[in-house]
Amino acid sequence: MNRRDFLKTTLLAAAAANAAPRQIPIGLNTYCLRAMKWNDSQLMEYTAGLKLDAMFLQDSLDPGVWEPSHWPKVKEQAKQLGLHLETGGPALLPKTPAEFDKSVKNLREAITRAAALGSPHVRCLAASDREHLPPGTPEQHIETMIKLLRSFALSQWIPT
Repeated sequence: MNRRDFLKTTLLAAAAANAAPRQIPIGLNTYCLRAMKWNDSQLMEYTAGLKLDAMFLQDSLDPGVWEPSHWPKVKEQAKQLGLHLETGGPALLPKTPAEFDKSVKNLREAITRAAALGSPHVRCLAASDREHLPPGTPEQHIETMIKLLRSFALSQWIPT
């Protein structure tokens, strides 16, 4: 291929790409703003003020973060600001077998909250980092997480 053919092909490809523009949503993870100690409303206003499209509401410091009455307000404000909202929950791997039921409860709450906020999925961690893993092998941790995820039937409690 010579230089002229290369340029012609490149220009045609660029014209075709511009004919059907695709917008790639850009957002932020609120974890990067924790030091500001803002509530959810302030975080959304800031995100919208930056003209971003999306916000991942991680580790919210808002006092109402786990209050079901707070969630519709957050969802409505995100809608008014034109923000795609996503969220998650705490690390799930129980530190001891006695904490297994608490981990199941945490996952249920995270899914319920995400559904109420309109988040299409829930981000959860096995552990916050290697230092916080309970004793055991990676294989044991995988088995515990599988057991945790299978421990309840999703269709029995997910809000519609």
